[in-house]
Amino acid sequence: MSVTIKDIAEAVGVSNPAVSAVLNNKSNCRVSETTRKRILEMAQKLGYTPSISAKIMRGMPTKTAAIISSHPFMRLEEQINELILRLFNRFNQVAFSCFHAVYTDDAAENVKITQELISRGVRHFVLIGPPEGGAEIEAAIRKADCRYIQYTGSMERRIVTVMDEAMRQLWNRLRSVERENFKLLTVDSDVDNSRIVAFRKLFPAWTEAEIERKFVLRFPMHSDYSRYYADGYTLTERLLAAHPDTRVIFYHSDHFLLGGVAFLQRYGYRVGRDIRLIGVNHTAGVENHAAPLESVAFDGEEMAEWLYRSVFDTGPMEHTVQFRLFDNKASTLPSPESITQGMTNE
Repeated sequence: MSVTIKDIAEAVGVSNPAVSAVLNNKSNCRVSETTRKRILEMAQKLGYTPSISAKIMRGMPTKTAAIISSHPFMRLEEQINELILRLFNRFNQVAFSCFHAVYTDDAAENVKITQELISRGVRHFVLIGPPEGGAEIEAAIRKADCRYIQYTGSMERRIVTVMDEAMRQLWNRLRSVERENFKLLTVDSDVDNSRIVAFRKLFPAWTEAEIERKFVLRFPMHSDYSRYYADGYTLTERLLAAHPDTRVIFYHSDHFLLGGVAFLQRYGYRVGRDIRLIGVNHTAGVENHAAPLESVAFDGEEMAEWLYRSVFDTGPMEHTVQFRLFDNKASTLPSPESITQGMTNE
């Protein structure tokens, strides 16, 4: 049997209208913050689910959100899956119902998906990535007077990421011999990616051609994630054959980095000593690897909070979230001071 407002009211010891006001986020709600939290916690504990269909039939606004991945291949992106879970948890804290959907490579189909979600009562959209038909999707959302926010893209309301600070932090940690023998292994594309943009900002006096010639190696990109590990292995082999003095490799993503680690370890390189490896997205494979590795990525908690808070507002906005540099050994290896302190305490 489904949980009702009356069940929650009896469990908390308040009136039915008080519970209804809190769960429906009514502007004239006079319930104290303490009672409000108790009501929301009890609703979550009892497994309360609002009757969305009844609200739609009555023309009432619904506490419903949709989190939409812009492309099917995003299902394989670990950091995106973690972000979606964080958003679900955040919406659940305020008794929102959530949908998760995945757009396709067809713009018209994506508009239909959006309109179907609106017909189901969705009034808040979190779009992750730039979908095909983005302008038409945004128009459909706005026409229905819904709220929305996009992570990465060109919509009027968006949150973008940059690697400037992470790249600067990384560069400052490198020794002179590592800086002189640094290679950025990234995709061959006419569109500037954030890795290239951040790297160019380190050398404002250099021309793009000079930076490309000294530091950058490009390769054709594809969307078959199952091949990225093997690609990383092969690309690392080719890079070192052409540039044997390389001391640092910055990979397009962690998937390629892990393939690079496999090649280096097979042929006796000491990862972290002979060659330093840096990836992008800070996946579990890098975080938990036995070799010392580094990766740049957005902070998942920070990103989820920005997306959640922004989806309730209206009007044009752009907020920038800086990527951070993560060291997979920094949080797991105790410092000499802590070891000495522990021995003293014993």
